Amino acid sequence: MPKGKWKRPLAVGIHLHVFEAAPDLSRTQVRKAIGDYIMGPMYQRNLKAGVFRIDLNGEPLGEVTPEQEQRARRLIQRKGWNRRRKPTLPSFQKAA
Repeated sequence: MPKGKWKRPLAVGIHLHVFEAAPDLSRTQVRKAIGDYIMGPMYQRNLKAGVFRIDLNGEPLGEVTPEQEQRARRLIQRKGWNRRRKPTLPSFQKAA
């Protein structure tokens, strides 16, 4: 998925659905792919209480709980993803 693209919350335990739907995939590959999808600022920012989580077919399966939203906010804070970054200039263009 392209960076910066809006990411929908996945169903809790979706890795088990993937294992069942695609038994030929290694569990390590599945966990890594899901981890790459969920462990970024865009995904974590979209974990808002009451938002539907989706299954493998894109259908609603559960909702984000207030506790999950709070956990996401703490992760965002800890990782510093809530800070606005100043654009950095290449070294040859930096002001004196």
